[in-house]
Amino acid sequence: MTEAEKARLRRVVLLVVDEPVLRRELRSYARLAVAVAGPELVDGLEARSGAESSVIRSNARWILDALAGRQLPRMSRIASARFRRSS
Repeated sequence: MTEAEKARLRRVVLLVVDEPVLRRELRSYARLAVAVAGPELVDGLEARSGAESSVIRSNARWILDALAGRQLPRMSRIASARFRRSS
């Protein structure tokens, strides 16, 4: 993957952090973030981790945890059941 492609994917990850997404989807973007990590991604996530919106704050912290190598929490049984019913 070229550096330009990685930079584009880092911007995509930041766009996803700004939107309400399903945890399962966010987990996939967290794995992508680990693969394309760079200083501008970390800076963007750290800025968003202090956002007013609890959704943005939570999404940013999830991906920062993934970048730090911490295990991401599993989807709760309740959330998982809701996801299956809505699909």
